[in-house]
Amino acid sequence: MVRNRPRPSNTVRWERVPIACKLALQARKYGRERALPCDGFSHSHRLGTMAYQSEFTLARARSLRKHDTEAERRLWERLRTARLNGFKFVRQLPIGPYFADFACRSHRLVVEVDGATHGEAHEVIHDSRRTAFLQSHGWQVMRVWNIDVFKNLDAVGDSILFALESRID
Repeated sequence: MVRNRPRPSNTVRWERVPIACKLALQARKYGRERALPCDGFSHSHRLGTMAYQSEFTLARARSLRKHDTEAERRLWERLRTARLNGFKFVRQLPIGPYFADFACRSHRLVVEVDGATHGEAHEVIHDSRRTAFLQSHGWQVMRVWNIDVFKNLDAVGDSILFALESRID
């Protein structure tokens, strides 16, 4: 029986291994296609998946989910747990440098809930850049206004459903 042998000096304690190395080792262990790229954004071979997210990205996504707007909360109640004809949505999905309010990964549809500030010139420019980025990576972007979510949630749900069904190949 071996008791508390001293650890050889060339071994490294797991908690001191950088997160990027841990994830790369796990990727190799489980046969993932590719090890970590370190770009600071989505650390996956396919944008919009949760595999290999940096700690900062995960913390930011959690914070956005925790501090969502009232319109996002109401729409999430409609979309969560596959309540919209069985389509699964996630909230605050990191896709490159952006976070999608809601995303259906299987059909690559992003739903953005826009408030009053999205009508200002600088916000319109930012939203158009964001939409162009997401579309260049194969995502369809659908924008809904807060007022529509508050006043006619059923119509918003129907339009999301129509967009999803039109993306079926």
